Amino acid sequence: MTNTLWITGAGKGIGRAVALQYAAQGWTVYRVPAYTDGWTHYTFTNMVICNNLVLLPRYNSISSYWSTDALAAVQSAMPNRTVVQVVCDNLAYSAGVMHCISMHVPANAGGENPVAYLRAPRGGEAWEPGDSVLIRWNSDDDVAATSADILLSTDGGSTYDTVIVSGTADDGFHSWNVPDLDSDSVRIKVVVRDADGNTGSDEGDGDSEIIGTEIPGDVTGDGHVGVDDLLAVIADWGCFGSCTGDATDDGYVVVDDLLLVIANWGV
Repeated sequence: MTNTLWITGAGKGIGRAVALQYAAQGWTVYRVPAYTDGWTHYTFTNMVICNNLVLLPRYNSISSYWSTDALAAVQSAMPNRTVVQVVCDNLAYSAGVMHCISMHVPANAGGENPVAYLRAPRGGEAWEPGDSVLIRWNSDDDVAATSADILLSTDGGSTYDTVIVSGTADDGFHSWNVPDLDSDSVRIKVVVRDADGNTGSDEGDGDSEIIGTEIPGDVTGDGHVGVDDLLAVIADWGCFGSCTGDATDDGYVVVDDLLLVIANWGV
């Protein structure tokens, strides 16, 4: 209902002034009553709309006039919907009515594909090897997400080559034991999957750090020495200054760096 305004309250005071103001600006204004006995607020705008059905409060503790007037206003505003009144006295006594206890849940933003949100860690953390980190996430799907993969990056999210866990339950949390590696560019990524194989993912938006034991020759900082370190040295061969392949930290990449990688191969 574009340019439609609902105003609750009696016909005087602030509610009336606001109604006249917006009506003068071209809005369609619907007035619904409200009643308070000094402690309990009997509201009618606290309704639930689901497809073509409107669940509207009705109260037995106050005059039936209020409920009848509210019903007429809502039916006038929504002539193509079925309006059903539900007795809500007990809810009103608890300071909330139907919308407060049900809320409106929107359709899955990804359509048939799941969506995921990594709650933590998002970035900026510092860990030591052996620390226990609780990875938390939320997910949604048009049916239901069934499983989740959690991946680790040590290059600021450029690649996620390390699998922390695969096919774990999509229950929103996983306890991770931090591995013994040294990197200041660590990120976590969660990938959720539904029964049809559709996926959705989210990752941290900042780098975290693992303050681990530096392994000689581990120029990529992934906690072991292997082909990736050898390739990094070769790619930076002859480089001067700040170079990834500088295994010896002497400011340039030459045969000494290659020999250091070979000497620690497999560590």
